Amino acid sequence: MHILRMALDLKEEIYNVILAAAEMDLSNYGSTFQFECGGGDDEMSEAAEKLVQMGDGLTQKYGKKDCDQLIEDITQCLLAKSENINQWLSAHGAEINPTLDISATSVLSGIYVGFREKLGSYLFSKKEEGKEMQDISLVVSIAKGVCKSLHDSPFNGVSLAATLASNFIAENYQQFLLNQGGLVEAVTASQP
Repeated sequence: MHILRMALDLKEEIYNVILAAAEMDLSNYGSTFQFECGGGDDEMSEAAEKLVQMGDGLTQKYGKKDCDQLIEDITQCLLAKSENINQWLSAHGAEINPTLDISATSVLSGIYVGFREKLGSYLFSKKEEGKEMQDISLVVSIAKGVCKSLHDSPFNGVSLAATLASNFIAENYQQFLLNQGGLVEAVTASQP
């Protein structure tokens, strides 16, 4: 299944928490997606805030230097492809965003492979059995860092990073979230 089709199939709660983690204005995206909502806006904002705090704490635990380097690697991986992507999209009259026509997925899928490999190999090296929520928190924290790094880039990198991170969570942890009853419930249950 193509990356953007997968991204469009995500639950609203997964996508919104990545956007919230990136400190973006959710009002720009609220009317774009039609999903089954897993909680009110206030609940999602609170869950996103807790998730970011958890992820930032894990960043310290696992080594801030390692996480910062990973953020830099992923950012550079995305930036290295941005010019070619923009040229391709401009030729097809489109821009990078989650509602992009599915015909552009072949261009973005290559980026996702790099994103997944870098982030996935890092999490695997740190993985402890039964720590799915910690993994999700760390993904959100790293995604926030990547989004911030891309914020001033000459292409819509923030939206792209959010889409990739959302897709990564869905691909690796969607069953866990479904079993927990949703992201809000999972975050709440993980609190001491």
